[in-house]
Amino acid sequence: MAGLLAAYSALHSLAVLVAAITALGANAIMTATAAIESMGANCTRIANSSFLL
Repeated sequence: MAGLLAAYSALHSLAVLVAAITALGANAIMTATAAIESMGANCTRIANSSFLL
């Protein structure tokens, strides 16, 4: 019974660790995506204004 509890505890902390890493990874991907989108918007704006000139 104690072995089962220890295994469950280890599995639970592993799951928490994976969830934390996943959340950090998702946050990093979202931040990078937002940065790329804003760069793309800036490039489009620059292209449009140079086209108007």
